[in-house]
Amino acid sequence: MDRHGFQRRARSGARLSRPDRVQLRPGPVPERRHRAHARRQRRLVTQHDRAEGPDDPRILPDQPEPLNGAARMSTWLFTYGSSTDPDHFAEDFGKPEAFAAASVADYRLAFVNYRESFGGGTSAIVPAPGAEAIGVAYRITPEQHAKLAQADPDYALQPIRARIGGETVEAEVLLPRTIHGFASPTDAYMARIRYGLTGFYPVALVDAVIRAALDRRWLFDGLPAQWAADARPRMEYGTLFRRLLPWKGGVRTPWGGAVATIAPGTASELFPHDEEELAFVLSGSGSLRLNAHERAIGQGDLIYFEPECEHVVTNDQPEEPLVVLFLWWGGADGVAWAGRKI
Repeated sequence: MDRHGFQRRARSGARLSRPDRVQLRPGPVPERRHRAHARRQRRLVTQHDRAEGPDDPRILPDQPEPLNGAARMSTWLFTYGSSTDPDHFAEDFGKPEAFAAASVADYRLAFVNYRESFGGGTSAIVPAPGAEAIGVAYRITPEQHAKLAQADPDYALQPIRARIGGETVEAEVLLPRTIHGFASPTDAYMARIRYGLTGFYPVALVDAVIRAALDRRWLFDGLPAQWAADARPRMEYGTLFRRLLPWKGGVRTPWGGAVATIAPGTASELFPHDEEELAFVLSGSGSLRLNAHERAIGQGDLIYFEPECEHVVTNDQPEEPLVVLFLWWGGADGVAWAGRKI
């Protein structure tokens, strides 16, 4: 575990740029995406076997049945997250019988439930009167349905009414069993959702949907907060250390932060590190050793520490605690948020 409070994990592959800076700018869909979209739409046209005449109800390979038909016992599955990319869905659950753009009235996309394995929040659709959640519907087999039902114990298939091809049909959707709260998703996860949806919808519409999902104000009352009564500081670096930032599942920042309480007659551990750091004395007084130099410090003092310097804060008072706010940034690993660089 590093000084940011996260397990260090190997990173591989190119890192996507931040979507709020680059990925969410409206722009044209590349021509190859238009061609792929056109091929998808052609496959979605219900056709009859012309050799048998126009009244034959059979469907050509890769074509959906009539929307409310039940001859093959397949069902429609509405998806809204990374599974909106048909190739991604096929990798996880096999090739669907058919797929089409779809929507669900009175719902909208949300990012919720921080998950360590994801490194951030996951997608869901939540009730929102007057809104409309966009996504992709897949015609799935009973075998795919069974696989989906067992894919994740934290998710469950639920019935829903979806609009597909101008018709409202009975479908199912995979949703979290419990929604705990807003959680900011990783850049790569948002990019996968954006890639899937832009195969079926205009880029500007998809970007607007994602921006709305990132706005936590519509989903939960009040401010995102770490209430003092709920704080759980622990002993780190010889101090009672309350980590503030990075904030798992909450606020993105390019720096880390913590409040350290140094008990009377004790000192912080000597811990050189490659980040730059600021120390601001919130209350109390004591002394600071910086490399070979030492001086008294007190409330309101602000000190800058260069990377790899030796620094120890000592509370030499008999009764009053010394409380210091530390902020750090940079270093070889950058500031970790949800186990990754920002």
